[in-house]
Amino acid sequence: MQRTTQPIAAIALAALVFSILPAHADGTGGPDILGVRTGMSPEQVYEALKNIDVTHRVTVSQVPIPALLGNKTAVYAMAPESRNSGGPETMSVWISLPPNAQQVWSVQRQFNNSIHTTLEQIVDSLRQKYGAETVSTMLQNHIDMFWIYDGKGHLADLATGKHIQKDCSNYGLQPVPIGNMPGPPGSQVQAGAISTAYAPNGPLQITDQNDPTKHLDCQGWIQIHAYATGGVLDHGVFNDTLFVSITDFGIQKRAAYALNQVLTGASNKQLQQDLNKANQQAVPKL
Repeated sequence: MQRTTQPIAAIALAALVFSILPAHADGTGGPDILGVRTGMSPEQVYEALKNIDVTHRVTVSQVPIPALLGNKTAVYAMAPESRNSGGPETMSVWISLPPNAQQVWSVQRQFNNSIHTTLEQIVDSLRQKYGAETVSTMLQNHIDMFWIYDGKGHLADLATGKHIQKDCSNYGLQPVPIGNMPGPPGSQVQAGAISTAYAPNGPLQITDQNDPTKHLDCQGWIQIHAYATGGVLDHGVFNDTLFVSITDFGIQKRAAYALNQVLTGASNKQLQQDLNKANQQAVPKL
C-alpha cells in the first residue's frame, strides 16, 4: 500500500542511464535526476517522488517564516523516505522560499560505496546523460566533473561554460545563506517543521558576491556537479561512491532577494514601533 504525507512537490534517474531534454522555466525539460528538474513546483516534485518508491512516504521538511507567513510554514526540502537515511543511496530535493513562486533549485543523489563497476563506466554513463563535461579532473581513483547549462536547459558551448565555471564560482554559482537553515550538499531532509531558531527571522546577508542583481553575466546558469571515488576492494569487488547534483542558483538567489525585502521591511517596522514606544516613556526624575 502506498503511504504519503501531505501533498506538496518532482524527480527520475534510473541506475546511471539518462536522457536530456530542452529545459523550461516550469521544470518540464532539461537535465534531470530521476525525472526531477530545477524549476519544478513543490506539487510536481511531490508526485514524482511518490512514484520512486510507492511503498514509502515522501519526507517533507518545512520552515516557519513568521514575518511572511504568520503561523504557517513553507516547504523547503523533500526526499523519498527510503532514500533519506544516509544508507547506500540518498536523494534530496531543495525548494526555494516564498514570496516568489516556489521552485526546485537543487536536486541531489548519492551512492555510498554501492556502485560495483569501474570509474570509466561511470564517466561514460554521465556523459551519455548530460553530454560532454565543461570541466573535469580525472585521477586514478577519483573523478570530478562539471557541466554548465543555460537557463533554458541547453548545454553551454565549451568556451562559455569554462568562463562561467572559472569566473563565476564566487558570484553566480553560490546560493544566498538563509539564517541557520539546513541545506545541501548532502544534508538529510528532516520531517516536519524545523525550529524557529533556524528560520529566517531577520534580514539576510546578501553580499555583492551573491546578489542576483549584480554580475549579470554570471546569473541564470545551471550547474551539474558529479564526483566519484572508488577502486577494487576485497576479492576484486569494485565499490564506488558517486555524488551528482543539479543546481539552479538563480532560482534560490532571486527567491532569497525577494524574501529579504519582506524581512527587511518587517524589521524596519518593528524598529519604528520600538522607537515610538520608547519616545512615549517618561524620563526618570533627576
